[in-house]
Amino acid sequence: MHQDFAFTLSVRELRLSRFTIAMLAYVVLGILAVATLDQTVPVAGRQVPLSAITLVVLGMFAFRTWLHHKSRLLAGESERGAAAETLSERSEPKGRRAI
Repeated sequence: MHQDFAFTLSVRELRLSRFTIAMLAYVVLGILAVATLDQTVPVAGRQVPLSAITLVVLGMFAFRTWLHHKSRLLAGESERGAAAETLSERSEPKGRRAI
């Protein structure tokens, strides 16, 4: 289900997962926000830079993406563990059955 994207750079091939691409996109958006947003807005009686608010929102999205990625990894591990148990049960010799 995981999709990898391959890029060939001169000699080496670089494989990026969807998670890595998403995190890189959040970093790029954060850098652009800091570089371009220089206004301030009043929040609870204080002047807060708009770039700080944007970084908080981007951070929440990045955290949510990371949580989703971790849950997918854990679900994949539990599925692999269940499959391994099923295979080990099949390979065990069956004892005599009581009538």
